[in-house]
Amino acid sequence: MKKKILIALFTVILSSFFIVSLASKDNQPTNNDVAPQNNNIMINSPLFTSVEDEAQRPAQDISFTTEEITFEHVLTVGTFELWIDATQGTGGTGAIRVRNTETGYVWCSDVPNYTVDSNSTKRAMKSSIEMAYTSVDKPRDFKYDVTASSNINLTIDKSQISNNVITYKVDNTVAKIKFAYTVTLTANGIQFDLANSSIEEYSNGKNILKEIKVFPYLGTTINKETPGYVFIPSGNGALVRYSSESILSSTGYTQRYYGSDENYLGNNEADVLSLPVFGMVHGVNQDAMIARIKNGSAMAKLTYIPAVSNNPFNRAYNTFIYREATSISIPGGSKVDVYDEEYCKEDISISYSFLSKENANYVGM
Repeated sequence: MKKKILIALFTVILSSFFIVSLASKDNQPTNNDVAPQNNNIMINSPLFTSVEDEAQRPAQDISFTTEEITFEHVLTVGTFELWIDATQGTGGTGAIRVRNTETGYVWCSDVPNYTVDSNSTKRAMKSSIEMAYTSVDKPRDFKYDVTASSNINLTIDKSQISNNVITYKVDNTVAKIKFAYTVTLTANGIQFDLANSSIEEYSNGKNILKEIKVFPYLGTTINKETPGYVFIPSGNGALVRYSSESILSSTGYTQRYYGSDENYLGNNEADVLSLPVFGMVHGVNQDAMIARIKNGSAMAKLTYIPAVSNNPFNRAYNTFIYREATSISIPGGSKVDVYDEEYCKEDISISYSFLSKENANYVGM
């Protein structure tokens, strides 16, 4: 017995000696401990930040009267002016523009001075809201409509304009889904609010609301014409420079704040966004925007779509998921999506702050 104990003690002591020896060797400086200064692959990797591009952005050529939209100046608060497309009915877009009178810069929810051939893209480029719904009878029949669609009846209510509030009432007469949202001009920018009590599904259960995108083209830049970047709240914050040659696909990057709902999907902690914010810089130390979800972040996801060969737009926006889908396998290998009976009873509130000069950068955001 004593012999076995002595052998065990000897083994422990010998192991400790080897561990200490290895640690001593690891503490010795070697050439491998120093990052090679001429290694372009490493220097250009996410381990190192990119050199800040402080180039002056091109001057804006903004007209508040276009071939299709005449913007009306409705509010001024501090250094910000709110301009809206006042068109109502089926021709209304809900498009807005915010002018910073201090810098003269205009933030547009539409994409000015750019034309495309696709009618659906034209409508999307002018719309402040994009909604998705699905038919209960054909749950895989996924449909999109935007406020500039002929299916949408848009009403603009200015009764609260004395409080700097404009109310938009959206009625999709085909899906038979309606809701209302407000845009408030503040001393920092604008605030978007959509109360869940305003949502009404009146199709007798035939169509259900799935999700709503908010200002999907606000702050859009074209290729790499505008120096700057998108701020994504991954870790300490990822900065994605505008480029016309992104390594991402045209579908871009989409991630949930705080991760996926584990009732439907498992979570990958590495993919969780840490804070319900995102930002866009249009010229470092010139102008920037930061969007902060004040309510509804648990049902939201962030999408960043970069410019690639078949898509010239760099854009970022929030989508709010009102109904999650569960994919059910059926005999024969097919799958069908089954949606929650009730939509998420959560109000949405987002503030968009417009920054300028020394605040128009990552630190300022």
